[in-house]
Amino acid sequence: MNNIMASSILKDLMQRRGISGKEMALKLNVRVETISRHVNGRTAISVLDATRYAEILDVKPEQILFPEHTIPILGEIGHQHIVKSYPIAKTLTGPAPYPSWVVGYQYARDLGWYSKRVMLIDRKHMEEGRVSSKCRDQLSIVSIKKTGEIKLAIVNADAQGDAISGDPREWVLRNPYTADLRQPTKLELNWASPIAAVIHIPSLFDCKIV
Repeated sequence: MNNIMASSILKDLMQRRGISGKEMALKLNVRVETISRHVNGRTAISVLDATRYAEILDVKPEQILFPEHTIPILGEIGHQHIVKSYPIAKTLTGPAPYPSWVVGYQYARDLGWYSKRVMLIDRKHMEEGRVSSKCRDQLSIVSIKKTGEIKLAIVNADAQGDAISGDPREWVLRNPYTADLRQPTKLELNWASPIAAVIHIPSLFDCKIV
């Protein structure tokens, strides 16, 4: 854990709650100097210290020990797994650390058992405009070249590849949760990125979308 970061988080939480160092010392039955050393980063905050502070500040200890991480949420997955992009990205915040390249899409709230879950992908495939080689036969977020539509799908490769690179020029997209017996349509894609992780219930990880 980063002691300087923990000290900064503790100081911020105390200010938000309107609790002074002297008041915190009285509540914990410790010297004011002890609180000062923790707040100013001169003494490391232990797990026990964080637990005691958390009880007073009405937070969880990990919220003191670990900095809050954020993930851009770029859109909402609706019916037929079609994505509606947000004009301004929302943000998933919480203590769970994820790499800086991660972005997410959330399911709408009225879609049954998979409502509210968040699908995480690598943003570089989108930014570079390419289909990841790891998308084949995998659940992925894709952008369809002809329509510009973004959706969640299982990506299958067409047998015919590019004469130079050998990579498929067209792809077949399948419904991720139900069997589709219709003749599949071959499509060109702007980009595609496989699902790297799924957060089924963000609140269980103390995460929220704002």
